[in-house]
Amino acid sequence: MRETAKPDDTDRKIMNLLHTNARMPVAEIGRHISMTQPAVRERIQKLEEQGIITAYKAKFDPGKLDWAYRHLCCLKPSNAGSLFVIANLPRRLPSCIG
Repeated sequence: MRETAKPDDTDRKIMNLLHTNARMPVAEIGRHISMTQPAVRERIQKLEEQGIITAYKAKFDPGKLDWAYRHLCCLKPSNAGSLFVIANLPRRLPSCIG
């Protein structure tokens, strides 16, 4: 059984800053929370190793893009048949971009 990690207040501050801007430099995070760059980097690495931080993602503003749609979705097929259906959606739906 996987042990539950318990981030402390400093970890939560780091997580909040990364949630706001996943590309925030470690030095800037350190300035926000009054910690050295190596100490922040070590904490982030620990959060990644514990599986608390699992990804760094980009957000897009569809209103600033010349896209005809407003939603992105990820589909995970459960079997080969549904994979075929998903793969053919762009051909059947003009609003779907593959």
